Amino acid sequence: CGGEMIEPWFGKKADGSPNENELKAKEIRGGTEIVLKPGDWLWIPVGEPHLHHTKGVARLVIIKIPSGS
Repeated sequence: CGGEMIEPWFGKKADGSPNENELKAKEIRGGTEIVLKPGDWLWIPVGEPHLHHTKGVARLVIIKIPSGS
């Protein structure tokens, strides 16, 4: 979490147009690694760069709450 997104781009909506509510990047530099265990919750504030990965199989629930306009 945190850090700087490297070469960011906007995600796409179902119709192929840019989704300005979802900024993506392949890499984050200077962030903090957080290791979660079963049952852990992580709150990531709006606009905070973040990514997630696993070495194996994982169950993950993501709840996105859009910010106000």
